Amino acid sequence: MFQNPILFEHFNVEENLDFVIKRNQIKNQNKSSISKEYLIEHLELNSLLKRSPENLSGGEKLRVVLARTILKQPKYLLLDEPMSDLDIKYKAKLLVFLKNFNKKFKIPILYITHSIEEISQIGDQIVLIKDGKKIDNGAVSDILNTNLFGDLTGKFELSSVLDGIVVSNDHNLHITTLDVDGQKLIVPGYPGKFNNEVRVRIRSRDILLSSSRLKSKITENELEGFISTIEIEKNSAFSELVILLKNLKNNKNSQKKLRARITTYNLKKMNLSRNDTVFIYISSVSIDRQAYQST
Repeated sequence: MFQNPILFEHFNVEENLDFVIKRNQIKNQNKSSISKEYLIEHLELNSLLKRSPENLSGGEKLRVVLARTILKQPKYLLLDEPMSDLDIKYKAKLLVFLKNFNKKFKIPILYITHSIEEISQIGDQIVLIKDGKKIDNGAVSDILNTNLFGDLTGKFELSSVLDGIVVSNDHNLHITTLDVDGQKLIVPGYPGKFNNEVRVRIRSRDILLSSSRLKSKITENELEGFISTIEIEKNSAFSELVILLKNLKNNKNSQKKLRARITTYNLKKMNLSRNDTVFIYISSVSIDRQAYQST
């Protein structure tokens, strides 16, 4: 699916969808496994069916073209920056659709984007490309924590991805509590229902560290881990720390990582070293509501 959505201008939306269905039936002589009704419902196309392409917004065209592409019954989807014409609110909904679609129909999705939020939510594996050449690949949670990724995006946007299970929703305070290997993480809004798995992106610059547990809680969230690596930047006021969270369920180290960006002054002041236990403080305000989703 190309970045610029293209539809048959002499057909309305439903006719655009039906055209693909008829061609696919003639070619394959079998019934579609992904129905038009499923896509109309989940991509919210019902109110658009009788409208012509010229009367659609860019975001509406994108949803129709995505539905038409899927109706071709592809073996995989190649999506070239599909969210460029969508507002933030609908972008989050479409990311949820793609994630659920992938799980339901087991169709691989190759998703091309420059957006870190989209990468952190839609991706399981990531391939970094610079000047047309692959420079790295691996699990999203690992690659987002590398200096190579930071060199491409800038240190300001370095971040980590955590997966947690919803254990409660507070509809009075409008918050959700996640279980991250026995540690609690409070996030704003309702990214998922009870027992849903939720993925959260946390920027390195939004993490506060302490070498001891604070008596007065300065944020909603306090996590515990130990320092895996320390990288002191040359010609800079900052240092990067990779922290492995503790798994309080079995009292072992978790495989979940957080990257923290602090001043080298503060690193020296706390006298932090590799393998030291640290306490991590994260404000829920710093967690972007549009940059997480239920999976």
